[in-house]
Amino acid sequence: MVLYRMKKQEFQQLFEDTIKSAILYAEQLLERKIPQEVSFQLHGAGYSGKIVDFAQVMDAIYLGEEQFFRFITVGVVEVRRNETILFVGISGHTPTSFEKIRNTPPGNGPFNPVIPLHVNVID
Repeated sequence: MVLYRMKKQEFQQLFEDTIKSAILYAEQLLERKIPQEVSFQLHGAGYSGKIVDFAQVMDAIYLGEEQFFRFITVGVVEVRRNETILFVGISGHTPTSFEKIRNTPPGNGPFNPVIPLHVNVID
């Protein structure tokens, strides 16, 4: 029985919030502002590090209103002059209902913004 359904717009908002958090973490590490224009290095769901845009990553990570990856890790890996590259790692678990995803802290859904230990800076 499915208890919670999530529309694509709500899922996208959670992802956008996670991107903002990941960028903020990188800015704190680098002690400077970084470009808000982003691309994604996608790992999982048939991808192995391919650079994709927002629409492509959304197509890969949103499975529908009732099925979700257990967790999706998001973090800045590279900063270029006009662009920031974020790692998006999709767990290898079988997709499941919302009630069985990580959702930690509550309200993050499957998303886990990470604090980077290192960011490659290309000026």
